[in-house]
Amino acid sequence: MNKIIYVNYLSRFANNIFQYALAHIIKDLIGGEIFFSPLCILRSGDSHDLPVEAVPIEEIPLYLITDSKNILKNKAWSGKFRDDEKDILRKTGVCFAEDILRFENDELVISDSYRDEPIIVSGYYQEYRYYKGRREFVRGLLDKINQYPPEKLPGGNDIVLNFRGTDLAWAQMPLSYYKWILNKEQFDKLWIVTEDPTYKTILRLMDLYPCEVLSNGPIRDLKFVMSAQKIIMTVSTFCWMAAWLSDAKKIFFPLGSPYPLFDRENDRRLIVGDDSRYIYIKALFNGTFLSRVLPFYYQCKSPIT
Repeated sequence: MNKIIYVNYLSRFANNIFQYALAHIIKDLIGGEIFFSPLCILRSGDSHDLPVEAVPIEEIPLYLITDSKNILKNKAWSGKFRDDEKDILRKTGVCFAEDILRFENDELVISDSYRDEPIIVSGYYQEYRYYKGRREFVRGLLDKINQYPPEKLPGGNDIVLNFRGTDLAWAQMPLSYYKWILNKEQFDKLWIVTEDPTYKTILRLMDLYPCEVLSNGPIRDLKFVMSAQKIIMTVSTFCWMAAWLSDAKKIFFPLGSPYPLFDRENDRRLIVGDDSRYIYIKALFNGTFLSRVLPFYYQCKSPIT
């Protein structure tokens, strides 16, 4: 029997890409067949199989641009699992992706303890080291995105900024972060890709710079950001994924957000340390209050400062 890799999609588009990519990386390492839970969990509940909010995976954007569509209904394997639920399930002869993945000299490998058990992918797996050296591999998995060309494209000397507002507006960098970059960088036009066009930071940037705001759905927005030559990252895994997969020559990466994954308390899980395209922008003063009162920044090629 082929090895089984069972994927639970959790949350939104970018998170689903991480989950999909990791499943295919595991398959690339060990072979086997990938199956998908029929539901994408948007909000988990008291039990892994009783979500508060979920949608059929046929309705999520990623389903439209990927080829792997083997849906397998298995209530015991489906959902977002608490640690105690994972322990119970492990006793039935299955394992989770994090149980079998390890690193040898910074290279992702399968643990020697793996014994062909079904593997459940149910988590966010937002760590660059899982995907390091596999950018072209992941781009290939999403090749169908080219069937959804944006109505407009940024020019070669334009800057694209993907702003995550709404539920994550509180974690974004202050206006001074964007101004610091834009005032130093030569560019023709600023494009702001956002679902929150009336947010105060967006309105101020529109006042200050030649600018156009747009949003045409997650697939075309991802493709638009990927098409940019210069990208200003915001605190967003969608933006992280689009920037990493892009052919951009410059990617400005914010350090010091209050949100995990973006250097809060030296959380470096999404730092791309082996790619010279990235320019890390760090506030001179730590802490939200000081960085807003004294908005001074500096850039560094290395995030380790």
